[in-house]
Amino acid sequence: SVHFRQHIIKTFRILMVRVRDSCINQLKKSPYRFLGSENFKPELMGNYKASECLRTNCGLLMWLLRCIHINFAPDSNYQRKILCLQLYKEFMLSFYEHDSCSFTYKLIPRCKILNLFLTEYGDLIERDSFLSNADINNSEVYSLTNLSYYLYSKKSKVNFNGFILPWTQEMLYNACLDDMNDIREESEFILQIIQTENREVKFEETLKWFKFGIGLCDSPKSCEAESGAALVRIVDLTLAASRIEPVHIFKELGVVIEDENIFCFLLRRLENQFEIAQKNLLIAAMESPIHGTVLALNRCLLQTFLNTGVTQDKLRGYITKLSGILISLVEFMLKNLALASSGGSTIAPSFAEMGESVELIIKECIQKDPCILNKNMEAKNDCRTRENWSVNEVTDSSAISGNHHLVLSCCWQTLKMCCLISSRCIQHCSSCLSEDITESLLQHVMVRVLTGTRHKGAMEAAKAAYAQACSFLLSSKSSVYTLIHGQVYEVLNQLEAGAETSITRRGAGLAMMVDAACGAAPRCSAQLIDTTVKRLIHIANLDNVDDGIFDASPALSLHILQSLVLNASLAHNLQDHLPNIAITCITAFSSSSWGKRNAALQLYGSVVPRMVGEKKVKDDSSAFNSLTAPEFLSRYPALSDFLLHILSKVCYGEIEEIHERDRNCDEGILGNRNCITNKNDTGLSSIHFGGNAVGQASYLVPVLSLLARLSPGTGLQQNLQLSKTLQNYSSVTLAILKSPVHSVRRLGSLALISLTPTREIPLLLDKILHTISNSNSIKFRCTNLVHGHLLILQNLIYFYPEICKHNSFKIKILDSLQSIMMAQENCLVIKSIAIKLCTVLEPEHMTDTEIRQNTEPGGADYIRKLTELNLQHSTKQSTLEQYLMSNCQDEMEMSVKFLEEKILNDKENEYLSEFYETMMWKRLEMESKQNYKQVSPVLKLFMVFLNKYSVFKCMPSESSICTLHSLLSGTMGVFVSSQALKIASYIIKVYPEKIFGKDQFLKEFVCKINHFSNPISTEDYRMAATESLIVCLNTLLNNNLMFFQKEKLITACIHLLQDEDSAIRDTACKIVNSLSFCRSPNVNHLQNANLSLKTLIYSISTYYIHIGDIEMFQILWKLCHGPLLQNLEFPSEILEINVSSYLFQSHTMNLYMEPKQISLTVAQALMFAICKNNEIVKNLKFHKWVVDQLLLINKEGETVKHYLEMEQIHLSKRQKLLIYLNRYIVASRLLVQLANTLNIPIILKYPVEFANDRYCAAFQ
Repeated sequence: SVHFRQHIIKTFRILMVRVRDSCINQLKKSPYRFLGSENFKPELMGNYKASECLRTNCGLLMWLLRCIHINFAPDSNYQRKILCLQLYKEFMLSFYEHDSCSFTYKLIPRCKILNLFLTEYGDLIERDSFLSNADINNSEVYSLTNLSYYLYSKKSKVNFNGFILPWTQEMLYNACLDDMNDIREESEFILQIIQTENREVKFEETLKWFKFGIGLCDSPKSCEAESGAALVRIVDLTLAASRIEPVHIFKELGVVIEDENIFCFLLRRLENQFEIAQKNLLIAAMESPIHGTVLALNRCLLQTFLNTGVTQDKLRGYITKLSGILISLVEFMLKNLALASSGGSTIAPSFAEMGESVELIIKECIQKDPCILNKNMEAKNDCRTRENWSVNEVTDSSAISGNHHLVLSCCWQTLKMCCLISSRCIQHCSSCLSEDITESLLQHVMVRVLTGTRHKGAMEAAKAAYAQACSFLLSSKSSVYTLIHGQVYEVLNQLEAGAETSITRRGAGLAMMVDAACGAAPRCSAQLIDTTVKRLIHIANLDNVDDGIFDASPALSLHILQSLVLNASLAHNLQDHLPNIAITCITAFSSSSWGKRNAALQLYGSVVPRMVGEKKVKDDSSAFNSLTAPEFLSRYPALSDFLLHILSKVCYGEIEEIHERDRNCDEGILGNRNCITNKNDTGLSSIHFGGNAVGQASYLVPVLSLLARLSPGTGLQQNLQLSKTLQNYSSVTLAILKSPVHSVRRLGSLALISLTPTREIPLLLDKILHTISNSNSIKFRCTNLVHGHLLILQNLIYFYPEICKHNSFKIKILDSLQSIMMAQENCLVIKSIAIKLCTVLEPEHMTDTEIRQNTEPGGADYIRKLTELNLQHSTKQSTLEQYLMSNCQDEMEMSVKFLEEKILNDKENEYLSEFYETMMWKRLEMESKQNYKQVSPVLKLFMVFLNKYSVFKCMPSESSICTLHSLLSGTMGVFVSSQALKIASYIIKVYPEKIFGKDQFLKEFVCKINHFSNPISTEDYRMAATESLIVCLNTLLNNNLMFFQKEKLITACIHLLQDEDSAIRDTACKIVNSLSFCRSPNVNHLQNANLSLKTLIYSISTYYIHIGDIEMFQILWKLCHGPLLQNLEFPSEILEINVSSYLFQSHTMNLYMEPKQISLTVAQALMFAICKNNEIVKNLKFHKWVVDQLLLINKEGETVKHYLEMEQIHLSKRQKLLIYLNRYIVASRLLVQLANTLNIPIILKYPVEFANDRYCAAFQ
């Protein structure tokens, strides 16, 4: 995990500092001359020999350096790679300064002497006793430990130069090509440290990597272009630190330019690519996308600015030229994306218009060059293939993108990179930028992208770049910061003048721009923020009306305000403006414009959490842990008066008529929506809820939702005026509960709880019970009013559970609820709430109520609540069985839920548990051919039963087993298949005699286990396979299984122990503990997946060796060796790399699993078991099998030799071939050691080992 890795790095950093300081202290003990002296080396060597501490520390450094390089292999998984890189970075930074990547001033010259000492005497240290004892190649641990073959040969001396090995740079260059961003960044950082040390650099190597980086910059794939830009930057740093002139590299490329630096070369290259794009954008997108070169310029910009050899005039010329190209590029790309737009590129085109524009571009490009359909990048990529400059192969045909994807990607990636480099120019080259150029980069690049496109990637990049530039400008002391103010005020002036645009689609960039400008530096732009918010509120209150096509400026101002409210950095600055913003939103709800109401609703949803949403106590999750009503009313007095005014006006019918919302909506339906009032309702008071109830709800719902978020105060520390205000709120809110709109009643009931002080709760409860008790009277009958009061009662019991413990209150509540349930005129919605409250109160006696199907509103909920109540108070098992076997889905689900709780809460009862299990099997057989909803509750109940008892109380019937067999097919979804697999595993464990006679069931079960454990399966499937193996693997392995069944089970265990999900790996460790022949004191606490895998293989090998079963040995050998090269259906896939342009790649690989490590672990454990049981193994018939496998290995070696002799293959870029070679080496060495142990003479014709620097294979 990331946390574990960070802990290792922290510990390693402390260790490195202590080792460094300890070595320096030892060097201080004897004087030595300066570095230029000729006699300091013997003196230093004498100091080394005399100091045991120095020898130990230096040996430790060398050993750590070797271990890091050993584990950082091309076929290592992501976790291993990133950990090795981060450790190596800490290793380097312990002796180098972080900022300048040079030796720390305080440690000169001692660190440099230590570095020089390790460089000169590394071979001597390697032979030291410390390293011999700590060497990982200790053959006493495991016989095959020496298969860690990514090591230099011990026969030759290794030159250490500044804590790097001869192949370190090659290794890091290759890591810069990885798909993972953090691996590329860490590798680039370490290379930066290495390259700035003025080491001798080979011209050929530098030229090679520069060519490769430039080639990758032309890739349409983003991660490849980033890798290319990183390589170009590293080469630029290398040239700056070495004596190699860039002009020599340019000459080798056939390029003649006046200036002698890479930045100028890239600038010239950008001009050429832009010219190609202007002629034919499709060809440019396929062969030389622009964004890669812009990205490389962005990476090299800072190095060029810091280069002392570049004069200010030249640098100013570079930036001016670059600015002009960037502005032209942005306009060109936006124009092409808006070809099909009626408004042109001045307004951001819709997604449909962008798609049509791309198709027009493709059509036009094909007309210009008809041969483009047959063109490909084969010549260029074939050249890359011959020079081994390609990244990992792509075998998924669906990952290949068409021309549409290429053109669209080229456009938006170019826009993104133009914004990023513009922001970087403003931040790092401000001394060379005039005010006009700065304004042009801001307005015509970043702001232009924000307002000219709707592509999310381009807009987000433009916003981030604009925010960084604004932060720099607003924080600077120069007058340039006024540019930001001017741009924001220009937008506000346009809005105030009545500018119209489409808000939710094409005008989102304006909100992003204002948000970025105001949030960039809040401390430095308080006046800008205050002015912007006030003007936006003023614009939102204007009466501008949209014309049905474009939205008016008030709506856009509300969207901009929302972006400001959501910006956490502006929370302090906006605190005083929140009441006015809330009032503006509520006022906007009466607008006839849908766009304005929609914008106000979104803004209101952001404002309310800012005012009342924060928890008062971080760790308190109670319902009252929020702002109290008295605190809210005191903190926002103006808003409090406004809300009370709105509630009073709506309640007493004095508010203005709401404008018609929807012209096509029937007025009768609109007025009676969500109304549950019966036709016999009478006794309505003077409160007005006429045909415009839904229109009035537009005011009530947002106001009540705000009040419902508050917590009730105690009422002990509030003044008389505040108490009076709360009473006014409560009286108005209580009157609103008669509203025919359900949401108003629900929110009103919550708001009333929030507005009532804690000490007045008993009075409120008495008032509610009085209203409910008199609800059957004709004078007071109002269904909506009763429903509202029941909601209040429900919320009171939830927020104040102590009410249920008060006997007098409980009796009054139950009497009121009983009268409601027995009244025939009450609707089912009210009865269902009453039944729910009775269930919570748990009365001792309850009148039986007949359940009947009813299609009235609330009928389904009424049946569920009544079923739950009857189950709770029924003492007959026949009632439970009746509901469980019912054809009604609701009754069946409620009975299953009740039975689940009963199983979990009841004490051990053999009779009841057997009765429950019998009913579950019976119900499962009834629903085996039904749908998912009917089967899944029963299976879930089964697992609750098994998790508690771990065994079955009764033997399943033949039909039950057939039912499970049908459920394993997977036709009913993941959940049903997973639960069926777990239940089947318990049957195998408890009643193996019923399963092992059914070959088809056992075969289906094993195949499902193997299929579910596959890395490409979902997490639910893999976890189900893990839990099933924990239950039944011991039973399966102790019975006679077929060869392929054993193989599938062991393969499934390996997959789960090497799963990418740490939770699945941790759970899979329990598989080892479940095996009877693996149980030991050391295994009980085994939690590491790799150690569990080694223990599993060793225990299985030992067990089957003792029983004389050679089949298991063959299975483990097969897992160690893997598939043979000659048996591949398409062996050419190993070498060939897809040469088509692609943007997307299917990443279904397991980032944790390492085939080499699995083969090593299996081989080590297997060989260890053989050595421990040598005498037993010699009596087994291994001789013929060893000879047969030798023939296969030699044939495999011939195939390997054929592939390796085809060309000089760089294995770090041939992942598949590298995996096969790893397994071939492990299998061949395992076979040799096995033959030696059994005294069987064999000759391996094609032994293979790896060179150090390039990980290439060579035959001995």
